[in-house]
Amino acid sequence: MAEKEPEKVKDAEKVNDKKPGKGLTHYLKGLTFRTNKAVEMKDENGKPVMVGGKPRMSYLPVERELREEDVLSAAVVGDEMVIVTKDGRKYRIEK
Repeated sequence: MAEKEPEKVKDAEKVNDKKPGKGLTHYLKGLTFRTNKAVEMKDENGKPVMVGGKPRMSYLPVERELREEDVLSAAVVGDEMVIVTKDGRKYRIEK
């Protein structure tokens, strides 16, 4: 019975080189990313409000600077750079 050689796996760095947000730092300056932050609701005594055995959550809006990992896709269209982010916003930036 012949032994098979283990399959060679590509380096994670080589596979991840094709991430959409890589190298866009120049274009991301001044752009914002909107998300929310979960916070436990508290009663008058400062104890968490429980609903069905779980703490009740309140979601607060948060706005921060856009980072490369927030980019869903990026493409050059004509003389513009089009960036689509994970929060659903589309930015068109002149090159």
